[in-house]
Amino acid sequence: MKVLIQESKLKSFIDYNLSDRIEIVDSWEGAPQKVRYMFGSKQQFNHLLNNYGPMFFFISPNFESENYLVQHRKNDVGEWYWDIKDYWNNPIDEATVMDSLGLNFGIPVGKLIKHYVED
Repeated sequence: MKVLIQESKLKSFIDYNLSDRIEIVDSWEGAPQKVRYMFGSKQQFNHLLNNYGPMFFFISPNFESENYLVQHRKNDVGEWYWDIKDYWNNPIDEATVMDSLGLNFGIPVGKLIKHYVED
């Protein structure tokens, strides 16, 4: 799968440049070291990647410790949801992620990703 973040879309949707704040993670080798540390093993990482597709690493402009990994997943009853974890693997709500990016005006994480990323 080829995934692109379009920088022009990153600027035009909300007139805020996020090109240096969102990284697509689509392989263990290409994952930032911080992302790799969030998993118990390469096998666990690859299992999630193979079953649910790319992950998105959100990097806060304010605090280096405010980094979040987001992935669209299915729960036990087959419903899709956005799985969001912080560096310590704690579940995080969408509002916290958006606040850390300075986008606290009601844009859901899924809409932000869908708008900026195309297959």
